[in-house]
Order: sequence, then C-alpha cells, then structure tokens
Amino acid sequence: MISGSAARDDPRRLRLLIVESEESQRKGMALALTKYSLEIVTTSDPLAAIRLVQEERFDVILSDINFQIMDGLQVISRFRQLAPEVVLVILTACAEQDIKKKLTQMGITQFLEKPVNLDELKRMIGELHEMA
Repeated sequence: MISGSAARDDPRRLRLLIVESEESQRKGMALALTKYSLEIVTTSDPLAAIRLVQEERFDVILSDINFQIMDGLQVISRFRQLAPEVVLVILTACAEQDIKKKLTQMGITQFLEKPVNLDELKRMIGELHEMA
C-alpha cells in the first residue's frame, strides 16, 4: 500500500482509494492522477481496503471487482455499508455485463472498463475534483 503526501485531515483535498490487484494498473492510475490535488492510497488487497474504509474517510474509491480472495460484489457492498456517501467507480471488463447489472441495482452508476483509459480516468476525477 502506498499513500500520497497530502495531509490526511485537509478537507480541501479529495481522498482517493484505488483497489486493484494488478500492480502496473494500480501504479499507472496513481501516476496519471498526480496533477490533481489528491491524497491517493492504493492497495491490492480487498480486506485491507475494507479496513481502510472503516478507519479513514475517502471521497472516491476506484475498485476492481475481481479478487481471488473474496467476492467482489461483497467488497463493494461492504464499501457501500461503511461509507454510503463515497463515490464508487468500478473497474470492470466489458464482458461482465451481468455483474454491471447487479452493481447498478446496488446504486453503482460509474464504471471504467479495463484496461483503464487513463484519459477517461483523468476526466472523471477532474470532474469530481472540480465539484469538491
């Protein structure tokens, strides 16, 4: 897990949690977002991510849905229970239409298809950053 250098309690900074099992994807997304005034925390472990959401405040969670150690829908459901106000953006493969339908029923409306288009990611985070 890595975290950005921003002060943890600075209310003007968006706090972003990236939960992605592939290290290159995780690092690439974090690097692509360095121009924004964000505090970025990353992890590959969904259980660690759940602990982080229990203990800390995040404005946005970018999360994969496919994990080897637990069901991704359970992870997303737990995020929603712990932090109902957080913006959840799900990283998904285009072939996962049935999972997208279940996530939409859970109130999740923002998706990025993998491999993540970094320009689309920057656009989405830029819009959230402007709204903060």
